Amino acid sequence: MRNRLIGLITLATLSAPALGIITTGDGLDLGERTFVGQFRSGTAVAVGERWVITAGHVGYRPGSSVILNGERYDTERAVPVPGADLMLIQTSRNLPGYHGLADGVDRGDRVILKGTGLVAGEGDGSSIDWSGRRASLAGENVIEGFHNGRLAIRFDAGRDALPNEATFAKHDSGSGLFIENTDGTLSLAGIAVGATGRFGQTRVGSLGIAEQISSSDRWLNAFFEAEQVLGIDELSAVPTPGTLGVLALGAGLAARRRR
Repeated sequence: MRNRLIGLITLATLSAPALGIITTGDGLDLGERTFVGQFRSGTAVAVGERWVITAGHVGYRPGSSVILNGERYDTERAVPVPGADLMLIQTSRNLPGYHGLADGVDRGDRVILKGTGLVAGEGDGSSIDWSGRRASLAGENVIEGFHNGRLAIRFDAGRDALPNEATFAKHDSGSGLFIENTDGTLSLAGIAVGATGRFGQTRVGSLGIAEQISSSDRWLNAFFEAEQVLGIDELSAVPTPGTLGVLALGAGLAARRRR
């Protein structure tokens, strides 16, 4: 293994149709261990009895619903997360279950991805086209690096790939990135917000980007204990970006090749 430096990386946040899970295998069978559903043009993860979290750029409008395990849950309000592309959304009734928060992750840690976006279509060994078909699917990867509160995973193929190597695609903004606990439960470690590469295609070596979530985040713990974000007013709507936003992940994202 050797260390390498990922330099100036362009991260595309794909407006309302935002980031699906692209996987080299058939996907992981997680049974009923995940509480990940469709929200607007993206994905959301249940993190409380009546709370889900998604990418902030997915946007919120009154009357929006979360579709989880085939059932629709109306929403009541949205709260933006300060300093991150994240948004908490309250549902009008209890969800069937929710995920706890991971204590933290490190480079090389195996993670599980679960989203409701587009799945893999044709591939040529160096890239995989998006099929245009949206489905709830799970795959796996490892943590590649960190920068400014975000983490990266790298899509591999061949001998470096895991059996169900996966990354994000269209409609996966808000997808969950999980750590599997010894008892089989899944703790939320990140929320998908973007990906590198060409729109409509996942290239080998491209990165998936997620906002890191940790149980050490005081504001998040306070929110679920007191049902409020410190000093942040609730919103009735969060505007959706009208154009393709391009953000610099920045120089100095340290990473290392796996295995």
